[in-house]
Amino acid sequence: MLALIDADSMIYKAGFGCEDAIDWGDGDTTYVYDMPSIKKTIDKMIDGILFATGCDSFELHLSGKGNFRYDVAGDYKHNRTDTRKPEWIDATKEWMIEHLGAT
Repeated sequence: MLALIDADSMIYKAGFGCEDAIDWGDGDTTYVYDMPSIKKTIDKMIDGILFATGCDSFELHLSGKGNFRYDVAGDYKHNRTDTRKPEWIDATKEWMIEHLGAT
């Protein structure tokens, strides 16, 4: 059986879970991440999903341009415009596409 997985949520969970914040005390914060830890965390998430669902294969799906939800509701995710995103989203997406076959 095939598990269809929302890869975007995995990127955020693994990314924020594997980062360290350095507070410089002047209101400036630097976020540092460890890509090997992010990769290991995503691999474990996939294993957990396969175990929980009884599936033996998976497809990872990433957001892209042309999401139909914006056509249905113009304010889709409008409340997230000021939300901080992990700086390593692009690197993680590239790794997922190249090594895990994400689309």
